[in-house]
Amino acid sequence: MMALATFFPTADTEEFDMLSEFVKNNADLIDLLGLHLAISYLLSGKGEVRFLSAGLGWAAAHSIASYALFFFVGARTTAFHWKYIQTALESNIDLVFYLSMATLVWLFNRSDLNVSTRRLVYALLAFCIFHSFIYEVLYYKFLIRSWQFLITKAVLTGALGVLTTMSYSGIYISQNKNN
Repeated sequence: MMALATFFPTADTEEFDMLSEFVKNNADLIDLLGLHLAISYLLSGKGEVRFLSAGLGWAAAHSIASYALFFFVGARTTAFHWKYIQTALESNIDLVFYLSMATLVWLFNRSDLNVSTRRLVYALLAFCIFHSFIYEVLYYKFLIRSWQFLITKAVLTGALGVLTTMSYSGIYISQNKNN
């Protein structure tokens, strides 16, 4: 957050500036670096457990930082509003996203990936870095709002999860063929 506030000031206009938003989302590389450090150096145990615990912790920290105050202040009122349901669903989508991202960071460090799986991991990591930019383009340029935006985000994150699972399972299929 400090890097974003220091190096990427917000524009005074309300318009969507594609170049500045693209450059801002490059700061997500710091997230990937932090996740890599957490998986590789801060957690002990088997690799399969380390990336799951790091991803779950990262998702929990994101949910607390992004949604906890919103739920605590707003959801306690007596009036029902659909935005709380949407926010809860978005929090679950973010959980799948951060678990997939942690898995991809762990797969990135593996040396036993075949070439096609490695390329898929690189492409999915690029999506993880620029996911906010992609969502902002969908929101501002294609005017996808509210429930359609949530469904689009769920579909893209679900595809990320499925492709990540395929990459992860490809390791064990190739290991079993070699044995």
